[in-house]
Amino acid sequence: MATPVEGGAPRGRVVAIWCCLLVLVVLVIQAARVGAQREQREAADRPWIGLPVGGTDITEFEARRAVEERLHVARPQSSLARECRADGHLPDERYLAWVAPGGSTPPLQVMIDVNGDAVTLSPPAGTRWPDGAATSPPRFLRAELKGVREGWSTPLLWGHDMPSPAIAADPTAAQVRLEACVQGGYALRTATYGPDIKALYAALSRAIARR
Repeated sequence: MATPVEGGAPRGRVVAIWCCLLVLVVLVIQAARVGAQREQREAADRPWIGLPVGGTDITEFEARRAVEERLHVARPQSSLARECRADGHLPDERYLAWVAPGGSTPPLQVMIDVNGDAVTLSPPAGTRWPDGAATSPPRFLRAELKGVREGWSTPLLWGHDMPSPAIAADPTAAQVRLEACVQGGYALRTATYGPDIKALYAALSRAIARR
């Protein structure tokens, strides 16, 4: 007949093992939570879209003005190229989109301001959004605008080297003009690639839709 000590020893070892396992599970969960929080902080520190990787950003004011003069875009000229300075009053990231999906659909103009993880969409000064759009600037977290970011960042729109000077040659064609000011660095791209432009137009339209 087993004594209490002999009978309790295996049970005590089992309890100890389970306690160790529970401690390990808690440690793993805490480590995963800390890693996720660190990843979120690092993501918020990185540009949401950023300047084109494979192209040239336009850092000198004279170069910006020359590009503005080359582009005969049938819309009010924005002042982002002139206002973009490292010590200016703009947010860390500001993006301007002029997107015409083609045909008789009017172009859509959207200004995007990024501060940390917060993203605000609004019509540029002197413009208005179409009927059915939000009446006040909608605000999002970065992750909520994945479609806009991916549509903007496609290589055919944002990754090629230089803007085209003949974007407005055909007013019924799908065309786009994208600008960015990221921590004082400025970039501008134009393109006339239909499917990618229409996808970006659709993503922006969904983002500004009245809720």
